[in-house]
Amino acid sequence: MDESRVHYDAVRRALENGNAAIMVGAGFSRNAENGDHLATWYEVAQELWRELNPDKGELKEFSTSMVTQLGEQYARVFSKPALEDLLKRLIPDDKVSPGVLHKKLLALQWCEVFTTNYDTLLERASENIVDHAHYVVTCREDIPQSKMLNRRRIVKLHGSFPSQRPFIFTEEDYRRYPDQSAPFVNLVRQSILENIFCLIGFSGDDPNFLHWIGWVRDVLDQHALPIYLFLGSAPTLGQQRLLEARRVTPVVLPMAEGIEESDYAARYSELFRILKEPLCADKNSWGIFSNNIALPNTSTVSNDEKLDYVLRSYLDLQQARASYPGWLVAPRDVRQRFSSSVRRISTYLYSAELQDHIIQIMPHVGVAIMADYAWHNEILLQCFDDGLAEFSIRLLSETEDLKFKDAITEHEYLSEFSIQSQSSFNEKWKEVAISLVRWARQELRSDEYESLHAKIVNKFANDLHIKDELIYENVLLALYKGDRDVAKTMLMNWEIRSPDGYMYVRKGMLLGEVGDVSLGLAISLVGLKKIRKNQRSKTSSVYYLSQEAWACLTISYLQKSLAWSVSFHEEEGGLEYEFHPDELNQRLADLAAIDHDVMQELQLLMADLNAETPLRHSL
Repeated sequence: MDESRVHYDAVRRALENGNAAIMVGAGFSRNAENGDHLATWYEVAQELWRELNPDKGELKEFSTSMVTQLGEQYARVFSKPALEDLLKRLIPDDKVSPGVLHKKLLALQWCEVFTTNYDTLLERASENIVDHAHYVVTCREDIPQSKMLNRRRIVKLHGSFPSQRPFIFTEEDYRRYPDQSAPFVNLVRQSILENIFCLIGFSGDDPNFLHWIGWVRDVLDQHALPIYLFLGSAPTLGQQRLLEARRVTPVVLPMAEGIEESDYAARYSELFRILKEPLCADKNSWGIFSNNIALPNTSTVSNDEKLDYVLRSYLDLQQARASYPGWLVAPRDVRQRFSSSVRRISTYLYSAELQDHIIQIMPHVGVAIMADYAWHNEILLQCFDDGLAEFSIRLLSETEDLKFKDAITEHEYLSEFSIQSQSSFNEKWKEVAISLVRWARQELRSDEYESLHAKIVNKFANDLHIKDELIYENVLLALYKGDRDVAKTMLMNWEIRSPDGYMYVRKGMLLGEVGDVSLGLAISLVGLKKIRKNQRSKTSSVYYLSQEAWACLTISYLQKSLAWSVSFHEEEGGLEYEFHPDELNQRLADLAAIDHDVMQELQLLMADLNAETPLRHSL
């Protein structure tokens, strides 16, 4: 199930990005109302056999590959119109109606829908889908028209009842199809190249599946995106290898609790439920974190009991952290919700006895806990508590030279914090260290600042982002001390190396602070351009939209200081950038309309500061 979940998530991501296509086979039509009236491949083969061999009894041995052969024989003996009449009788389109699953399938954000089915179930189901306008393509002449109308296509690849011929069924039909229906083959080939491609309602030996994989095989070698074949049961080893050779990934339909393996309708329903889930939880509801772990109900609490509570509380916090949407500054209502959720989880961390206990028996786990503490304080715009900062410095010193592989007794707990290697532990160590540098700067603790700074530089000498982060902290410290000239010299010598576009905005903001508004504005605009370039691959990313909103607000203040439109030319890079106040204001309004109202957030932050709320944070 875990492996299948990876593939489900890949399809979900493609659906959200608009590059997931689907091909629907005959097996899916059985989910229609009265779907049991529709013959299976076996039942079609039996009927063809009986009429071709009335004296030989039932078909004893069956394989799906013989269906097209029997179809060819039937057409030769009784004529092609007679075969069409038999198909209409065995697949009575007028006696079935789209089922709930047809509507659920079309409710998903497929960019294109292909089908090899003759029935009209998908077309009829599309009439009740209000989110999409559909265009049914039944012949090559429909293809350009569907593109011009910009509707989602339902492409009938093998004909359509009652009279859109040919109905592709016989061996000769399949042989001639690539030539006679080349536009359809090219359409599927193009879709496979551009999209994650899903096959549903097919078996691994389905004639339609086998022929289509054969017709598009020439593009599969250059195809970088997956083709998923959804199956009712896992393929055998031989089938698995054969599918892999055809560049097809089999994915087993999900099994929810209480569902029988043979209940395909329920399993399809569960699949569509999974695929409809957003990859990220609703950002507006983030911050509600249910900490149901009870505090020990005794007058005296041992260190082990305290540690157990802290561990379980912070492990419980992992899901909230993993689902954080990515705001640069979380909105005030989110912070308030989150504050209520986490207010108790650090209760026992202030115990000096527990701190000594953690350092003695599990210092690596202590670092993991304090990394999460630092993270939730950042979200709440709060600084490290002095006592916990000193505890964290002891933890960093204790683990600075220890090897992860030697902390065997801690590995089980560390894995629950997603720490399974030296490098993943180093990331947590770095996270705590940077937060402590920020604390030492804000509290003007010079000795601690210098010591932490030196340790970070020594441990992460090649980390470009850390280098930029430390320069940023150095400039802020100089400004805290009133050394504006020192701060300006640092800024002029600072060449940003990390790919973080917002680091340019930070530098530009600080240049404005020391009086070089023009250069600060120019550099901030470079940062904004980099942020927007990053957005192109993730247009709805909260992380980049939030960065852009705060960057625009910063630039608007710098721009007001100059009070004129700027045209910036960077000779070395040949970069020309022009920005006008009206365009900036409109973008801020557009971002506010999609829940990134940073002007309002800044006003609320200023109101909190004026009310002496202890909020300290630097954008």
